[in-house]
Amino acid sequence: MQNNMLDILHRSFLAYHKEAENDTDYRKFQQLILRTDQTEEWCNTTLSTCDIQTDWIERIEAALPFLERAVSENRQFILRQGEIVPIEKMRRVSKTSVEHLARHSELITREPAPGDDIIPEKMLMTENIGTYTVYENRFLYMLLCYIKDFVEIKYSKISDLSNFFSSETVFEKNLSGAKRNLHFSLKFQETASGVSLPELTKETTDCLSRMKNILASVDTLLKTSLMIEVSSAPMLKPPITRTNVLMHNPCFVAAMDLYDYLCTYTGDGYTTRDLYTRQGELTDTARSDYAELVAFVSYLAYRQGGLYNDLVARYLKEEERRQEEERQAKIARLNELKSKLESLDPKTAEYILALEDQCKDAKAEPDELSKLRQMLQEADKKLTAANHLRIAANAELDQMKEELKRREWLERASGEKHRVELDQAKLLIHQKNEEIETISAEYEAKLETLNEQFRTEYATLAEKYHLLHARIHAIQSKDVAWDSDEEDFSTKEAFAKLEAEYRAFRRFFNAQWKIAKQRIRENKFKKKSNQ
Repeated sequence: MQNNMLDILHRSFLAYHKEAENDTDYRKFQQLILRTDQTEEWCNTTLSTCDIQTDWIERIEAALPFLERAVSENRQFILRQGEIVPIEKMRRVSKTSVEHLARHSELITREPAPGDDIIPEKMLMTENIGTYTVYENRFLYMLLCYIKDFVEIKYSKISDLSNFFSSETVFEKNLSGAKRNLHFSLKFQETASGVSLPELTKETTDCLSRMKNILASVDTLLKTSLMIEVSSAPMLKPPITRTNVLMHNPCFVAAMDLYDYLCTYTGDGYTTRDLYTRQGELTDTARSDYAELVAFVSYLAYRQGGLYNDLVARYLKEEERRQEEERQAKIARLNELKSKLESLDPKTAEYILALEDQCKDAKAEPDELSKLRQMLQEADKKLTAANHLRIAANAELDQMKEELKRREWLERASGEKHRVELDQAKLLIHQKNEEIETISAEYEAKLETLNEQFRTEYATLAEKYHLLHARIHAIQSKDVAWDSDEEDFSTKEAFAKLEAEYRAFRRFFNAQWKIAKQRIRENKFKKKSNQ
C-alpha cells in the first residue's frame, strides 16, 4: 500500500517522539507544560462517510441498452424543397413538377407552333433532403444531456462527502518561571473531503465505479454522428409531446420512462453517516501530544533566531559520536569473539589471524577487477573504432561499386575505351577488401586476447573471493551471537554463490590438509630419530 501524507506524518511523529522521550530535560519541560493551568483546551472532531442509495443507479443502467438501440436506429425524415427555375436549368422533371405546372398555366408564356410540344418558360424543380433532426432524436439528445448532468452532480457530492473530516481545536498555555516565560496559543480549523483514512467501503467504491461507467456510456452516445448532428438543432424544452414513436417504440418507451423517473426524483440519492465524533476537552494522550507541539514550536523559534548553524554543527558532532560508539561496540564484540576462539585451539587462533590478513588483502582485489574492466572497456572502444572503420570502408566500397557500374555502362556504350580504367577500379576494390579483412582480423585477434586475459584473471580473483567468503561464513557459524545480519541463501542465485564458496573452501581445505599431514609425518620421524 502506498503511504499518503497522513501515513508519512504519523511515522515522522513517532520517530520524533521516540528520539525525544529518552531525554530528561525534555520530559521535565513536557510535564511543566502539562501541569500549567490552561485558559482554553478543547477539540471538536467529526469524521463522516456517505452511504449511496442504488435505486437510481440501477434504473439508469437498465435503460442505457434501450437508449443505445434508439440511437442506432438513426431515425430521419425526408424534407422536400422546391424552387421555380428557368426551363434551361431543369435537371429532372418529377410528377410534382407536372402537377405544379398544371395549376400554374401562367408559366407557359409562348404558344407553340402547330405540331410542336408545349414548352413553359419556367418550371418547379423539387429536391428531397434527408435530415436527422427529428423530434424523437432531439428528445434522445436532451435525455442524454440530462442524465450526464444528473449523474455528475451526484458523483461530485458523493465524492466530497465520502470520508468527510472536520476539526476545530483550541489549545493555550501560559508558562512563567525564573528563566523562561512562554505563551502558546493554537486555534486550528480544518474541513477536508476524500480523506484516505479509513478506506472507502466496497459498496461505496462499487457505486462510484458504476457512476463512472454510466458517464462513459453517455459520453460515447453523445459523440456519435447522429447526436453531433442533432446537437446543432435547438434543445427541446418541457413539456414533451408524446408522439406515436415515443408511445409505441419499445426503445423510446424505455427512454420516456427514464425521463419521467428522473424528473420526479426528489431524493438526494445518498445519506451521510458519522464514523467518529468527539466533542469537548482533550484526552490525556492528546494533551501530551500537543505539549510536544509546544516544544517543537519552541525549537523552530530558536532555529530561526540565529542558532541554525550552531544546531547543525552540534547535530553533526553528535552523529559522529554515535557512529564512533557503534564502531567501538563492534570492535569490542569482535575482540570478545576472538578471545573465545583463542581459548579453543592455538592453531585455530593462528588460522583466524591468517584469515584476517587474507581479508585485508581482499580489499585490494576490487582495484584489480576495476583495472581489468578498464582494459575491457578500452578493447570495446577499439572494436567500436574498427567497426566504424569497417562501415566507412563499406561505404567507400559501395561508392566504388556504383562507379564500377557507371564505367561498365560507359564501356558498353563506347566499346573498349574505358576497359583499362575498369580493370584498375576492380583491382583497387580488391585491395580495399583485403585491407578491411586484415584490419578486422587484427582487431578481432586483439580483442580475443584481451577477453582471454580478462577471463583468466577474473576466474582467479573469483576463486579468491569465494574462498574468503567461505572462511567468513565459517567464522560466523562458530558463534550464534555473531553481531551481523544473517544472510538468506534460500534464493537460487544466493545458493549457487554458496556452492561456489563451498567448492573453493574444499579445495583450500584439501591443500592445507596435505601440508598438515606432511608436517605430522616429519614431526613423528624427528621424534623417533631423537629416541
